[in-house]
Amino acid sequence: MPKAATILTALLICALPAHAHIGSPDTFVQATAGPYNFLIAAHPPAAYPGVLELDLRFNGADHITTASASLDSGPPTPIRIFDAGTATTTIWLPTPAAHTIHIAVQGSTYDLTLPSATVPTPARISRGHIGVWILLAVALAAAAIVLALRKPKLILYAGAMMIVACVLAAFASHLSRIARAQPSTTLSANLSPDGTLDFILTNPSENFANLVPDDGKLMHLFLIRQPQEDVFLHLHPHQLSPGHFAVSLPAMPPGTYQLFTDFYYSPTGNSKDARSETDTETLTLPAQFHPAPADPDNTIAVLPPALPNITPSGVAMPDGMLYTAVLRDNYTLTLRTPATLHPLSPNLFVVTLLDPSGQPPADMALYLGMPAHAVVLRSDNGVFAHIHPGGTLPMLTATASDAPGLASETWAQPMPDMPGMDTTMPAVSNTATIPYGFPAPGRYRIFVQMKHGPIVETAAFDLTVN
Repeated sequence: MPKAATILTALLICALPAHAHIGSPDTFVQATAGPYNFLIAAHPPAAYPGVLELDLRFNGADHITTASASLDSGPPTPIRIFDAGTATTTIWLPTPAAHTIHIAVQGSTYDLTLPSATVPTPARISRGHIGVWILLAVALAAAAIVLALRKPKLILYAGAMMIVACVLAAFASHLSRIARAQPSTTLSANLSPDGTLDFILTNPSENFANLVPDDGKLMHLFLIRQPQEDVFLHLHPHQLSPGHFAVSLPAMPPGTYQLFTDFYYSPTGNSKDARSETDTETLTLPAQFHPAPADPDNTIAVLPPALPNITPSGVAMPDGMLYTAVLRDNYTLTLRTPATLHPLSPNLFVVTLLDPSGQPPADMALYLGMPAHAVVLRSDNGVFAHIHPGGTLPMLTATASDAPGLASETWAQPMPDMPGMDTTMPAVSNTATIPYGFPAPGRYRIFVQMKHGPIVETAAFDLTVN
């Protein structure tokens, strides 16, 4: 590495926060109401006020016939139940503030707390959104002109079409003004000769003073080498001042890395008001040769590359597909998925760690308070999600030390009576279930981390969403 400090150029980036995700705004949760276990998929509105779409998957053997959902202290809304245990309803969300949705199933209740939405009102607007409205306006105006020239008797209809085209153009102009007014987060980074990555986040509309720990850490920093996604780092920077962070990089190969900062902050200092943010940037880093950093929770893994022209290989099982990754120490990490994957459909992924003899490791341990962590990344980096067993909601301020019951009883074992789940688990299981739904078609890589003893194992699985 050159002696002079390497300066990494800062680019303007737009934070697309959605429960610490990018391009993946939906919430997926494993829920229990009395004796009933089910999956929840909550699809938030694009802007507020708006409609929240709620999809549920019940165990068909439970024969659920009645269910309802209510917002905060509002009246219940019936949930429509279909065959095969699927159900759906919609709820009007007046504001992006935190809400509690009470889901009643056969007389038992589960409370789903949605954190404050960080998408401003109106929602963040891209050039694509504006372009669609401009194209509609131009197409309608052109059609009006053609109609007036070819059929003069229909001049009144052509005039009405032109008025509508003008309204659409005015709306596109309004969206453009809003988009220009939306502040974006800027990231400036500096790599020092001793391997310390120092970076500053700034945003005129955000105060980064009150960060809220998630999984016991103020920030999760992920670095994934591009384009083959064959090096994966999960680090935890420390805060030097509001918006100013630093972390020591471990020994790592050079290359172009996609950086993701994943954290929660509270405008009021109360964790109940916490909002998520994930920022991303592309950095070119030289090779690092420094010893491992002091934080034992910081990890790096060199993995097989993601090959875009190779079809993901898995073994067909009666209940889906099984993918296997053999790790460097001959441990094995497996991933079970549904037979086919479709956008917006809630899925239950089952991950299992086995020792070299094919047995559950005797020294299974929680990693950052949970039996497993996963990162979902689409090949174009347009989708990023940091997810856990139990659901995509954050475990704010809770760790294994200050919430041992939560860690050992709730997160360390899958729910009983759901298909594909083992119900006879040790205190820290070698199997974990992770609910998630892909927001769009494409090629995805899922990075899974599980811990035994002091070792954090990392595996990568390539999936295609039809």
